[in-house]
Amino acid sequence: MPVQAATVRLVDDAGQTLEFTQPPQRIISLTPHLTELLFAVGAGSQVVGVDSASDFPPDAKTLPRVGDYSRINFERVLALKPDLVVVWVGGNRPADIHGLKKMGVPVLQTQATKLADVARLLRLIGQASGHAGLGNAAAQKFSDQLAALEVPTRRPPRIKVFYQVWDRPLMTVGGTHWISDALTLCGARNVFADLRGLSPVVSREAVLQ
Repeated sequence: MPVQAATVRLVDDAGQTLEFTQPPQRIISLTPHLTELLFAVGAGSQVVGVDSASDFPPDAKTLPRVGDYSRINFERVLALKPDLVVVWVGGNRPADIHGLKKMGVPVLQTQATKLADVARLLRLIGQASGHAGLGNAAAQKFSDQLAALEVPTRRPPRIKVFYQVWDRPLMTVGGTHWISDALTLCGARNVFADLRGLSPVVSREAVLQ
């Protein structure tokens, strides 16, 4: 999709103001859901690099990899000459985000704890990439679909669920993760919803209790 040529000025989820004289043309995404959202708003052709876990849509699989949640390869990032890097606060390491900013790379920091935040991110990413119209349309469509799901599932959670993120160490999702929100929407209850942090480490004994 053609990029809307206009000055872009926005405030990201960290309260940081970003301004571009024209929409970014070389974007790097550092987490899978942000890669998917970039493509969803029509900015797929502007994405020049992604994290190692980004595998959707299929076109994302062909893009250069610049690291994962545990470590970003700064040399690879700089080699791709990005004019914007999109990160997930809480999902990407603070040290990596700080390192990118220290090198002078523009960083769009995003945060999401509820499914409803997806619509807001679609608008934000659409605006940042020069596709505000498509971002707004995608956000409205998502909100409508989410509302349709909420009506028939509005009942007290009954099924207790343990969601395993990783096995060594054993990791799950806390109550501030949108997966926990999705479980509630499906009529389930995250057994570790009271834990702080997005992906806390738990013991096998705690799971079996």
